[in-house]
Amino acid sequence: MNGQNWSPIRRVAGMLRAGHRNILTFQWTPELAGGKAEAAITQMEREGAVRVTLCGVEPTPAFASWFEELKRREDQPGPAYPTELQMVVGSTPEADPAKVAPPAKASVRKRYFPHLSKDRREAGQQMAARIKDFIEQSANGSVRLADVKRALHGYRHPEAWEEGLRLLRLHRNATVVDGIISPTWSGSDVLPDPYKPSGGTKRRKHRVQSKWFLRNRPLMDQGQHSGFEEDRDDDSDGDEAQEEAC
Repeated sequence: MNGQNWSPIRRVAGMLRAGHRNILTFQWTPELAGGKAEAAITQMEREGAVRVTLCGVEPTPAFASWFEELKRREDQPGPAYPTELQMVVGSTPEADPAKVAPPAKASVRKRYFPHLSKDRREAGQQMAARIKDFIEQSANGSVRLADVKRALHGYRHPEAWEEGLRLLRLHRNATVVDGIISPTWSGSDVLPDPYKPSGGTKRRKHRVQSKWFLRNRPLMDQGQHSGFEEDRDDDSDGDEAQEEAC
């Protein structure tokens, strides 16, 4: 089959085989625009060919055999490879464009890390949990330490990075040999959830406006910044309410 006539799922698979992993690379490909990249990745993940991780899309051990079967089915004469992707993006050649529903945009879930704590010990625990999560989601279980450090912004947080590696070695969660870090599945699970923020957001308190402010607000809106009358005693009630609100 000519490469120009490849289905979106085969195009994504070919890019994966060529070494592309970043989701944005697939989304910015003109032939995969309009939600086709997300739909293809979702279909491939459902069939067990890939796995969506923090850093992008990683092929599974079954990807090679799955890809060969995909090429065999698409290259043979007759209908194209029947997958749900064709129903999602309407890529079946004989489909009537007037009857094809608009493509349903498939969402690839992406989780985010919270900000590192200002406490050195807690920041080290958070970084250790991120490193462990990153290497456990890798395709072959071992990753270059430099790649992990770059992906998790370890260069911006050197103290947290070093403390995180120390905790992983201490609790036997990972080993580093010749610049390659690998998970140790028999280690103790004492690290926090890397995606769960510590604490909640503070609620802003409503401050009651004083009578003096309300009287002079029109002048302030007109651009006046000085020369206001002094605050009178009858504003004491407003000040007391203001202090209670704070």
